[in-house]
Amino acid sequence: MFDRLGRLAARYPRRIVLAWFLLTAFLFTLTMTGFGGQGLFERLHSGEPTVPGSESTEARELLDEHSPSGEEISLIVLGLDLDNPDGVAEAGRAAATLNSRLLNIDGVDGVLSPFVFPGGLSDPRAAALTSADADGFLLTVTLQVAWTPRCTTPRWPRSPTCCGTSPGGSHRWPPGSWPAAT
Repeated sequence: MFDRLGRLAARYPRRIVLAWFLLTAFLFTLTMTGFGGQGLFERLHSGEPTVPGSESTEARELLDEHSPSGEEISLIVLGLDLDNPDGVAEAGRAAATLNSRLLNIDGVDGVLSPFVFPGGLSDPRAAALTSADADGFLLTVTLQVAWTPRCTTPRWPRSPTCCGTSPGGSHRWPPGSWPAAT
């Protein structure tokens, strides 16, 4: 069988290459269009794999429902020089100020940055929050579980609403609670 296929390929090489090219193009088109359904990139997602109705999905929903912590917001601070001791001291002071201001915002449950550990940046736990290039760090803000913002009368002109979302869709902090707003 393979002898015959080899002789056929040797006798008609252009036809064989053309047939392979057409077959590859056809299969690529079918893959990308999804055989009439969703295409390849429409089926891809970055979330955890779930099977609706499975025990693991039900367990995940129960854990999310009874979770002791709220949503987390990750902030990346870049443009620092954490190799320089003066840069570390300045970033530490700024992070401490930012941590205290964030904790004073209604609805914030906790703040984690590499500067909250007793050993500072030399603490092994802080290494997971600093960049490999030592030019920035990660700051994580944990919100309260069932937080609903308190709305007051707007006190600053950049916020068209007292809280919630603006007409453009971006989040607005309650007036006066974000340090840059005052």
